[in-house]
Amino acid sequence: MVESRTLVDPVDDAPVEGKEWYESRTVWSGVVGGLMGIAALFGLHTDKLTPELTAQIVSGLMTIGGIISVVLRLKTSGPIK
Repeated sequence: MVESRTLVDPVDDAPVEGKEWYESRTVWSGVVGGLMGIAALFGLHTDKLTPELTAQIVSGLMTIGGIISVVLRLKTSGPIK
């Protein structure tokens, strides 16, 4: 049996409403980063880019995505339900 708990703000003991997982920018940032990782794993390739340049672009985007995830996590104002 799962026990339901009400989250409380540690500063003023007020109940804190959570948001659904799909409303979280941090979750979506992680999803995009994961998709970029999968693209790199399977060798995302276009005819206009060399494999080396594609790898550098994907690595750069993954790095930026990781930084964005950390920043969004620090800005988070409430929990996920």
